[in-house]
Amino acid sequence: MKKEINICMITDNNYVIPTAVAMTSAIQNKAPHNIYHFYLLINEVAPDNLSRLEQLHRQDVKIDFIKVDASKYKKINVKTHVPQSAALKFDIPNIIKADKCLYIDGDIIVCKDLEQLYSIDLGNHMVGAVRDMGGELGQKFNIAVGCTKYFNSGVLLLNLDKMRDANCTEQLIKAKMEHPQWKCMDQDAFNFVLSFTTKWLDVKYNSMMALYHSYGYNIKRINKFYKTKYKSESDLEKDSVIIHLAGEAGQRPWKVSNGAFGQLWDKYYELSPYKDTVLQRGIYHPKVKIYSTDTKTSYKLFGILPILCIEEK
Repeated sequence: MKKEINICMITDNNYVIPTAVAMTSAIQNKAPHNIYHFYLLINEVAPDNLSRLEQLHRQDVKIDFIKVDASKYKKINVKTHVPQSAALKFDIPNIIKADKCLYIDGDIIVCKDLEQLYSIDLGNHMVGAVRDMGGELGQKFNIAVGCTKYFNSGVLLLNLDKMRDANCTEQLIKAKMEHPQWKCMDQDAFNFVLSFTTKWLDVKYNSMMALYHSYGYNIKRINKFYKTKYKSESDLEKDSVIIHLAGEAGQRPWKVSNGAFGQLWDKYYELSPYKDTVLQRGIYHPKVKIYSTDTKTSYKLFGILPILCIEEK
């Protein structure tokens, strides 16, 4: 019997290509016995782009295009590269009427079937998420928000029934509007409202390897933080269900030819509906403080120049 897995994503014209590539990676690594049901929240997406996204539909892949309007979030204070449309995550419980769904950002690569992640029992928890190592140790976002543990909102397993019962949408919007000093578009609000009712998931479900590397976190430190026992960064990469290309916006592989996990991303780009689209990609030359000195790992693991960093001088 086929199992249906609900997946929610958000896109606009600016992010439609990475979103399509992320969807392609999920579909390519889907187990034959599963059905992926994508709920795609689209904000001002051109007809041509919609036609391309529709090409991903097949018998075991459903796609619901749901038009949304991000204009109500125009008053939100923007202190990040993340667009205001990301705040549409707040509306997911009211838009998707299922009891449960998996939310994923567009800047990810799905490396394995999602059934194991989707089948995690959330119990009374409203959300399942992975702690943000860089956010806690590097940026101290948890202190700014006022929570002990802080999760990354790029991959969220959502208990929609319980979120609706608790009026989470209203709470999230209120939290964001009342804290204009927060740096993250939606993530701080999610943590402020939901960190106390979060089921903490294994790092392999939201592996932010480029970000760890940019902070100089070696595998020993990663293991200590996440309570894992990986022997190397390569072992973590092989075990990852989802690789999240979080970090400095300028190193994204659809923007630069030497981007983080560029070869892997290109693999799915060439299988995507945009394979015939020529990307105008530059070269990543950040004016930042260099944290990492492990150049061999930079070349081998990420396929990029050894310049992954985050902090401006």
